[in-house]
Amino acid sequence: MFHQLFPTFLSIALLVGLGYVLGKLHQVDLKSVAFLLIYGFVPVVVGGAVAQLTFTPEVLLLPVVGFALCCVVGFISLWLGRRLVDDKIAVYLLPIAAGSGNTGFFGLPVALALLGNDQVGIYMISYLGTVIFGDTIGYYYVARGNLTVKDALRRVSRLPVLYGMAIGFVLSIMQIGLPAPLMKFWEVAKGAYICLGIMLVGLALANQRHFKWDYQLIGVGLFGKFIMLPAIALLIIAFDKAFINFLSPIMAQCLMVVAVCPIAANTTAYAAQNDMPVQKAASLVMISTVLAIVVLPFVLPILLSWVS
Repeated sequence: MFHQLFPTFLSIALLVGLGYVLGKLHQVDLKSVAFLLIYGFVPVVVGGAVAQLTFTPEVLLLPVVGFALCCVVGFISLWLGRRLVDDKIAVYLLPIAAGSGNTGFFGLPVALALLGNDQVGIYMISYLGTVIFGDTIGYYYVARGNLTVKDALRRVSRLPVLYGMAIGFVLSIMQIGLPAPLMKFWEVAKGAYICLGIMLVGLALANQRHFKWDYQLIGVGLFGKFIMLPAIALLIIAFDKAFINFLSPIMAQCLMVVAVCPIAANTTAYAAQNDMPVQKAASLVMISTVLAIVVLPFVLPILLSWVS
């Protein structure tokens, strides 16, 4: 498995390193990069991906389960953070950090390597719940770090990815395929989104002159992301096997891959846009990604064998 995923892992490391070097050599405005990602590339990439999916009644429950799972982990992580973390502003990063995940650039190659190309459509539907959580409740709490409830909700309502996702869903339901020029545009936008999103992590780390690890924030975030989220996913799958038997083995495996993905790179962009401690967000993304690269090649096959 490690051999299959090594090109992806190397690409992530190189992009983070490139962002760090550029951030040290030049004054790069993080908010401008975040603006390009949030208002330019993310709605195009997510909307285009949703438009290409085929939704059936058998798999429509997967995003609902994923969204509920993210909500539970995100709210518990916020509750723990308010009691264990000294930085009471940074704790608002915990719902999106623990509940959401890098299900696209990181999780998709994992799904392809382990499940095969025939099942990747089910995986993409599985991670829609995570995407919806990150771009609604997760983003709301990032905005709440410095805004009132009303202003944070207003900012969520203006998030273009929600409208891109809705347009993509309508196109999918109506079975309207994207024409070849738009498909080419989507491919280009996806590549730019991946590069900028991962490089933003390095840029944020480079902008921190006196870097200090927030061990309390990192501890709670990683506990929610790598302990609580996979554990609850395993309980859901075990409960389904024992009493409901709705999830097929492939659906259970897809849900498990979604559950173990590292913290989403969007976390850094959202932190930069909302004047949150972006270096702390970047450290969460970086550490979770490194841990995933090191641990998942050995642990994930075991988890998948349990749920299949």
